Amino acid sequence: MEGERIAHKEEAVESLVARAVGKERESLEERTRKVRRTAADLKAKDKARDRERLRLQAMERDLQDRKVGLEARDRAIQEQEAELARRREELQRMREQTEDLL
Repeated sequence: MEGERIAHKEEAVESLVARAVGKERESLEERTRKVRRTAADLKAKDKARDRERLRLQAMERDLQDRKVGLEARDRAIQEQEAELARRREELQRMREQTEDLL
């Protein structure tokens, strides 16, 4: 009878230990799944951030190219305006000389 009682107690303890170990295993597995999901989310966010960074860099290069082009156009316009001013002055001088001759 004492042996049976001890055997039941041992079974009860083993059962409790097995349940506790099972719960801990489930808990660890759930945490592992959460960590893997978080890692996958972070990896996806990193890829998205890298794509956005590359897009912004391309946009920056495009804007810089456009700026250089606009600056060149501006210089060309200023040169043309200066040339027109010189021509106007020359025409004015020629008119004055023509009037002086008349």
